[in-house]
Amino acid sequence: MTRVMMDNAFAYRISRDFHNALAALGAKHTLIKPGHPWQPNGKAKPFNCTRQEGWAYRQPFTSNQARTDALQP
Repeated sequence: MTRVMMDNAFAYRISRDFHNALAALGAKHTLIKPGHPWQPNGKAKPFNCTRQEGWAYRQPFTSNQARTDALQP
């Protein structure tokens, strides 16, 4: 069975649309332990921080198009 682990945000716990989408996928909703925010994103968060510091914040972009163009090379 596929599981989707999320934090304990109220929106995830009560959203009918979210739970219907999980049911359609045959997935189970798993909540993290309260006070343990690193559980669902233990690998994603460090990766995203590295990308932001190494690329996204390396230089100022004057527009979204300039940022998009910088992705091309």
